[in-house]
Amino acid sequence: MLDAGNLFFSTKVLPESDREERVANAQLILDAVAYMGTDAVNLSACDLAAGAAFLREREHAASVPFLSANIKTGDTRQLVFKPSIIKVINNNKAGILGLTDNQVNLQQAENLFIDDPVTAAQAAVKELKEQGCTIIILLSGMQPGDNKRVAEQVPGIHFILGGSGSGAEGTSLTVGETAILYAAAGGGSVGIVELEIESASAAFFNIQDKGRQEQLKQSPVKNFYRYTTGALNSTTDEDPHILSLIEKYRENQVRKKFSQANRSYISEISTVDLSRLAEDKKLMAIRLMNETDCGEGTSVSVAEGNTPLCTELARLIAGSISQDKSEGQIRNLLWLKRKEKGKN
Repeated sequence: MLDAGNLFFSTKVLPESDREERVANAQLILDAVAYMGTDAVNLSACDLAAGAAFLREREHAASVPFLSANIKTGDTRQLVFKPSIIKVINNNKAGILGLTDNQVNLQQAENLFIDDPVTAAQAAVKELKEQGCTIIILLSGMQPGDNKRVAEQVPGIHFILGGSGSGAEGTSLTVGETAILYAAAGGGSVGIVELEIESASAAFFNIQDKGRQEQLKQSPVKNFYRYTTGALNSTTDEDPHILSLIEKYRENQVRKKFSQANRSYISEISTVDLSRLAEDKKLMAIRLMNETDCGEGTSVSVAEGNTPLCTELARLIAGSISQDKSEGQIRNLLWLKRKEKGKN
């Protein structure tokens, strides 16, 4: 599994007003992609919003390779991150390199230089081929014009996987023997490349491209690929561990908010049975009980069991979560119940 870039942040500069929250969100994303077994993440302009040092620290802790063949130090022109990695696909060595777009905010990024993508790609592809790679994959956050230029000027790249909204979702453009493929930006979809390898030295043909049938007939050896995209939305199956990571992130944000207001966060609720809830749902129930006021500035987590309304709200939260209601639905039910009791 690979990511083409702009994964951690959505802007090139982090406002000081919410820097801490955005960094915490980036850590959540990294924890998730590490859990999913992501093989590599390409670094693009927005990923550098918190600085290269931030990324180097997180990469080491998470054991997920961050790639860029053209992010270099401003003074010595040394590579800052790994330019590439090698993975074995059905006994074939696949070299995976990354290229960073030239939209990096160099005032925000300390002592960095973004090298020309063609020059950087030529060096990286040469090194990968010398190490025996017969499949070359480029992860790119660059714009379509730059992807096309690299494909035209750097022979030997089989696939350019583009992200960052740099192309229309699901499109497949062939430049020479290079296929340029795009998925949706912002995690809206996942791109799936399926390979049929007959010979390690042969080019790949798009099995869905009816316009290249004559070229296929003339090729004695054929490798094929099929490219599809799958939507990531509310119909996608949810993973319990990822849900727990998200809920722990939300809990931490509430804890910070409470700490600033000199409030205590109650993590053990004794009078409502939450033992049958999954971990993420239990964490959600406790968080909502801490956030929900049941009168006179007292949260449900503090006063549940002491007043009829607090008990009712606590049971409403636990019962609604056990019925798989969304957080928005639960908050609406809580608002209606408080309104009914004259507490809004």
